[in-house]
Amino acid sequence: MTIEQNQISVTHTGNGESTAYLRCIVHRKNYLHWYVQKNNGELKRILYIDDNDHSTIYDDGATHNKFVTVWESNVCSLIIKKIMDEDAGTYYCALWYYSIHTDINQQKHSLCKDGSIKKFGTGTRLLVIDQPPKKPEVTILKSSTEDVAKRGFAIYMCNLQNFFPDVIRVVWYVHDNEKEVESEQGDIEHNNSTNTYSLSSWIIVPISDLKMTFTCKYKHDTTKEGWGMKSVSGHEYNLETQKKRSNDMKCNEGLPSFNRMVYRAAQLTYVMLILKSFMYLPVLIFIMNKSKL
Repeated sequence: MTIEQNQISVTHTGNGESTAYLRCIVHRKNYLHWYVQKNNGELKRILYIDDNDHSTIYDDGATHNKFVTVWESNVCSLIIKKIMDEDAGTYYCALWYYSIHTDINQQKHSLCKDGSIKKFGTGTRLLVIDQPPKKPEVTILKSSTEDVAKRGFAIYMCNLQNFFPDVIRVVWYVHDNEKEVESEQGDIEHNNSTNTYSLSSWIIVPISDLKMTFTCKYKHDTTKEGWGMKSVSGHEYNLETQKKRSNDMKCNEGLPSFNRMVYRAAQLTYVMLILKSFMYLPVLIFIMNKSKL
């Protein structure tokens, strides 16, 4: 039994004229419920749909003038009409059914020990505000070749900047097989002057995986039910060249950098003195022989 809510958030104005469509994808039709959570308060059920005749049964305080449900194949949409400020909140769809098994000996059905199975979607946040959504500006930063050679791994950082609203989900995948990669994430930062948000997420990539392509994927109001993405790889890292440079530097690491020119000059002077001594050697031998005579 699976249930999906692919919209992470939707944004509308609260003038009583707009309508929101919240979608819930289910792969098993049972009694479907819609809940709302406002201001981090308790979950409150709005309605549920009878699996027998697909009729909508409203809970207290909810009416068809505000909420309507529509089935299309395996998608149930909750339609919220005439949106006002008080409609803001996170809306969850849920499957709730009783699992039964057959007693072969007595040929009758009975409830399982847990009594029922409930499964909730991830939720869709309805924001009621006059500011329109703004797409993240995405850039990826990478470790330098020197850092990778020294540490034995690279860091890829996905920066998402100047987006609105602040509801966002970021994940990393291996590009070829859509395998999710363990990642770290910073806090969402708020820019008061523009009323936009920024976020960074990063992964650590060992040298053995540098040839692989990784994708930073994000879900936001501006991506609707899909994902935004940006990919990166380490194909340009030339660690063999960097290793050779490091070895060359190790050969000279005993000499302070500011004395290397002086050391070279001393070497040249020493060679010149040796050559000069060879030039005077015949003269010295002649003088020594003459003195003996």
